[in-house]
This record gives sequence, structure tokens and C-alpha cells, in this order.
Amino acid sequence: MKRPSRAGLIHAVAVLGASLGLFGLLVIAVLRVFNPTSSFIATGLIGVTPLAFLGTPLVLGYGLAKKHRWFSVAGLVLLLLFGFWASADLRFGPGQGEKPEGAIRVVTGNVAMSNPDPALAVVEMTSTEPDLILLQELTPEAWASIEDLAELKEYPYRRANPQGNPDGTAIVSRLPFADKGTLGLGVTPATWADITIGQQSVRVINVHMAAPVSQKLIDRGATQYTALAAEVLDSTLPLIIVGDLNSTVQHRRLQDLMDQGLADAHQQAGRGFGATWGQPRLALLPAMLRIDHVLMSEEIEAVHSWTEPLSGSDHRMLIVDLAAASD
Repeated sequence: MKRPSRAGLIHAVAVLGASLGLFGLLVIAVLRVFNPTSSFIATGLIGVTPLAFLGTPLVLGYGLAKKHRWFSVAGLVLLLLFGFWASADLRFGPGQGEKPEGAIRVVTGNVAMSNPDPALAVVEMTSTEPDLILLQELTPEAWASIEDLAELKEYPYRRANPQGNPDGTAIVSRLPFADKGTLGLGVTPATWADITIGQQSVRVINVHMAAPVSQKLIDRGATQYTALAAEVLDSTLPLIIVGDLNSTVQHRRLQDLMDQGLADAHQQAGRGFGATWGQPRLALLPAMLRIDHVLMSEEIEAVHSWTEPLSGSDHRMLIVDLAAASD
């Protein structure tokens, strides 16, 4: 029996790879169009839409190189379609910059329950010179190691609600609070505080939504998002919603929330894809998904938005400069 040549093997592998790539992109495209909210597998695949965009030129290139009409047509259609979707994440704003006069700097980070040194993560957050620090997955043990840090002496205003589960959050601030409290989002508490930006009073809400990794948690997340949307509608103050929302802007539940009149800081002032989750512990590879967000009512606008590594966490910290919106 004649053994296949090296060229034949390379061709067979290329055909197989291109076919699997095309099939995968088609599956993601169908899911992205219909955007189901009841399947954790579909939710995960929809989340990688911006990354999938990077594969579309390969499919198109294969079709053109092989003069394969259907591969070429499918590759071009997918390139345009995924390019349109990816534009919700791929931005060309200022990114990082000096905080303008009159603006405030917010830094948010999921410090991770498994973090062996959450205090180090918070020290890293203070190095960005924020006015507000917002923490998620804050346990009582983590808060005990954090609250008396020397680096937090300049942040006397606090609302902390540590929990022995991923729901624990805290707001730590240089700015005085006009009021503060805990908001019940279905079964999940969220910390909030009222501050002033310029002459504008605003309410900051720090949230950690359930990760959509099982049907039970998807249902819990749906309850949280419904409750948060109701809070947006009922609020008498402009809102800044900050935290680990465990959704990308590709997901319907976050799209529906933003349709209540909220803008995304990265979309206004970020650069690149702005991914915040999937950061390897050694930071050798980039993060994969943008699931940490700063959302603002129309009275507030983002000036800068960027991310930096966060020790001991699979999230990157998100840093955003906010100002009262210009007329």
C-alpha cells in the first residue's frame, strides 16, 4: 500500500482544519444571531464572538488560496458578520491617560476567593491612584487582611459586605458618601454608595453576577439581571454600575440592561478588545473575555478606560476615569 506523501498529509490537515474552523464559526454565528439565554454552553460560545472574529480571515484566506468558491463566499460573509459584532468590543478610544480635572477614577477588580494574597491585589489597585475601589468575591478573611492596609488610609469612606461565597463586595472611597447601603438583587446582595461627580449626585452600585456555568447559575443570573434592570428604571439618581457582570456585550442579558439607558465605559473610551477575564496567573497570555464593566447613565461619560493585571486573580482590574457629561 502506497504511503501518502508529506504534501498530501499537509493538504488533508489543511482541509480538515479549514472545515472544522468553518463549522465552528457557523455554529457561533447561529448562536449569536438567536442569542439564547437558557444554555450555559451557548452562553460560553457567544462570549467568544470577538475572538472568533480573528479566525475568519483564515477561512477566507484558505478559500481564496484554494480557489474554493463556497469557502471564499462563506469566509467573506463571516468576516463581515463577525467584524460587525466584534466592533462592540474592538475600540479605538484613548485607553489609558491622565485623569482630567473634575473627573474621578474608578478601579474595579474581582480579587478571587481563591486568591492567596488579596491584600496584594488591593495594593496594586491603589497604585492606579483611584478615587473609588470596588471589590468582588470578597470573603470575611480577605476583608480582614485588607481593611487596615496602610495604602487604604486615604480611603476612609467604605461600604463592605464580605460573604463566605462569591457574592461579597465592597466600595472603598476617598470621596465622602451622601448615603450607602446594600441592595438585594434577588438572592444576591450588592453594595452601593451615593457620591458626587462635579455637581452631579450619582449612585454607584457594585455587583457580582452569577457565572453562567450551569443551568442553576444561569437562572440565578437571570433573577439578578431582572432585579438590576428594575433598579435602573426606579432610580431617581444617575447610576454607575460597576463590577463582574459575568456577561459580555455580546450577551442578550447585558444588552437588555444597557437598553435601559446605560453606556459602557470601554465602548466610550477604551482601546483594543479590553478583555478582563481568563488572565493566566503568570500573565503569559492575554485575557479572553470582557465580563467586567463600568456602565453609566447618560449624565456621566467615560474619559479613559484600560485594564491591568491583578495578582492572584484570573481577572484583570478595570480602571476608568469618569466625568459629568458635557452638554
